[in-house]
Amino acid sequence: MYVWTGNAFEGFEAQKAYPNSPSIRNMFNVSGFTQALLNIGSLDGMRDGLLDRAFFVLVLLALPAVWQLNRVWFWYVLPAGLVPALTSWFVSYRRYVVVLFPVFIVWALWLERAKSRWLFWYYVGVLAAMQTWAVKQFVNFHWAG
Repeated sequence: MYVWTGNAFEGFEAQKAYPNSPSIRNMFNVSGFTQALLNIGSLDGMRDGLLDRAFFVLVLLALPAVWQLNRVWFWYVLPAGLVPALTSWFVSYRRYVVVLFPVFIVWALWLERAKSRWLFWYYVGVLAAMQTWAVKQFVNFHWAG
């Protein structure tokens, strides 16, 4: 970064221009985080999307199961799942959840334990609908997370 821009911290400087100004300081601003969590104005908004908050809650719900399954995975999911939500206050949080593979393993185990297959197919249907919607948003140059 230094060779390209002349400032090794140019990435941090550029983040000051982002709509929510992501910062490590945001991790300690409890009232700001609470306001961001409750600020739901649309399904997929950049700063007020319901999907980002829903995925955050699902990650939190999966944490105890990840702990029981594998402690190393837990210590991977904890910072990788919480830091983006706390520092950027949910802006594009969905993209951070994609790399939290232990959470998906826990969800798969939960679905496997379900007695009826309708829950599995409901889950598949909801995710297929979300994927279709996201592709439509992307193809039409709209915000897709």
